[in-house]
Amino acid sequence: MELAAAALRRGVKVQPLSWHGQRPQPPGLVLGYAANAPGDIERGIATVAAALCGLR
Repeated sequence: MELAAAALRRGVKVQPLSWHGQRPQPPGLVLGYAANAPGDIERGIATVAAALCGLR
């Protein structure tokens, strides 16, 4: 959840995987990509990676 919040602060909306499961699971993110151009997806992933590095 912390990474999803950090990504959103940088302008990329992702959801914690825990919001979509009924049982405990490893941490993860749900990424939507259907309405985005490939370049937008690449920039979004780079933004999420930068957010992750900022949390470490």
